[in-house]
Amino acid sequence: MGPDSTPIAATRNDLPDPAPFAGQYLDQRTHTIYSFTASNGHLRAWGSDLRRKDANQFYDLFGDVFKFEGSGDSTKVSFDMNGETYFAGRRLSQIHLDNAALQVFTGDYRSAELDSVIQLSVEHDNLILKNRNNPPLTLTPISNDEFEAEGTFVIDFHRDVHGRVSGMSWSEHAARDIGFARTN
Repeated sequence: MGPDSTPIAATRNDLPDPAPFAGQYLDQRTHTIYSFTASNGHLRAWGSDLRRKDANQFYDLFGDVFKFEGSGDSTKVSFDMNGETYFAGRRLSQIHLDNAALQVFTGDYRSAELDSVIQLSVEHDNLILKNRNNPPLTLTPISNDEFEAEGTFVIDFHRDVHGRVSGMSWSEHAARDIGFARTN
């Protein structure tokens, strides 16, 4: 490693607490969510402490750098790999949709590509996804028409010209924008 990429001690006292960078970040291009937590002066991702480069930059497990900018709900993080932007996300704000707002998403959705049907229902003020015999998943709103499921995938709902939910796209690390049409 050259002088610009040498990690500095993660516990330097002259660097600010990384806690303001903790949170979930969504890359709108790829519908990918990265989560960061802070504990005891360390920023963590994927179950490991990230090595600190400077006040707002941290090395991932392979020596690539996450760069944080801004503060509060306007915080952004970017991550370049091989000279190209791999992840560019904005911090997700906590939003809550009431029962009436969640009801518009309920119903059956079918993917011709996967030959699969999923059901969405509202239970205890949560949008619940059921897929065959798999355990139900709680979907957490990240915007009015986007939800994430336990950090594994993102669902982006689509509306017709009248504003009614007509389908959705499912994205995760291994697959992007798998389409589901609403069947009822």
